[in-house]
Amino acid sequence: EVHLCFDNDTEGQAYQDAYLKSWNGPRIQVLRLPEGVKDAAQLLLEGGEPTFEPFIYALPDCLLTGDQLKLQAPVINHNLSTGYSDLDHYIGGYSPGKIIVLAGPSKHGKSSFVCNLTVNYLRMHPGKVLYIPLELNVDETMRFLGAAHAGVHSLDITAEALEESQAQLRDKLYMVKHFGQIDIPLLTELLDCIPHVGIELVVLDHITSAATSFTEGLTTALIDGMMSLFQAKFNEYGVAGIIVTHTNSTGSGGEVLAPSAIRGSQSIIQLASSVLGIRRLEDGLTEVYTISPDRFSGRMGRVTFKFDGKFTPLNRKTSLL
Repeated sequence: EVHLCFDNDTEGQAYQDAYLKSWNGPRIQVLRLPEGVKDAAQLLLEGGEPTFEPFIYALPDCLLTGDQLKLQAPVINHNLSTGYSDLDHYIGGYSPGKIIVLAGPSKHGKSSFVCNLTVNYLRMHPGKVLYIPLELNVDETMRFLGAAHAGVHSLDITAEALEESQAQLRDKLYMVKHFGQIDIPLLTELLDCIPHVGIELVVLDHITSAATSFTEGLTTALIDGMMSLFQAKFNEYGVAGIIVTHTNSTGSGGEVLAPSAIRGSQSIIQLASSVLGIRRLEDGLTEVYTISPDRFSGRMGRVTFKFDGKFTPLNRKTSLL
């Protein structure tokens, strides 16, 4: 053990502060001096008994302890609802830096559900949405969004109703006119526009189309890179995102997906805040379920929806995070 004896004056305090900020060695004991006693020599000459106490490393001035942080920056709940209290119960809604992944086989309603989530966001929250459609083209995606806004099936909406719905969404929606493959430099350019136009939610449908390759290993590597990019940019700009992905499993029987069925599953499971699966059930019902526990709530569960142009939850949960 090391014993230190600092003088009980301004200069001694300065030395002690310097050691507190830099010391990272063995255990240290420091001499405790009574009030009015200048140094160790005076203490001994006056017959005092030296008492030592542990020397505790302090945080640098640029850092805060947990208690200081709570006092200076009280926790504010930034979670925004998805529009479905049932779903919020399991994944906690949207919050800055959060990535919600929606996975499922073809023709199980991924794009329809994401369009409903997007419309809910545009109706309920002031921020704008950046939508990057990569499987459907812009016109097809806008048709899905307009139908979701009108609350009817995309095949049943009239031209007049579609035009009116799209007009109501247009001011808060940035739709990227791109189809098919997209690379990381272009994604970076798009995401760097976020702070300049008031975007608070990013939607990508779907990441497997963005990373399409003839080589499966390369596809996985591209998905990993894109997920890392999204995580970094969402944290930097304080926005949330919805990322749609396909699965390796066809899901022809409507089975619940395991994490291993998701393409690029290693990065998606590790970086996503919430990983959701979607599947069609009998009698026109759709189920959205957690594939892995939500990173923040630790919850898992399922929400059953009836779809008639809009998704209506049947769980009827009232509890929210």
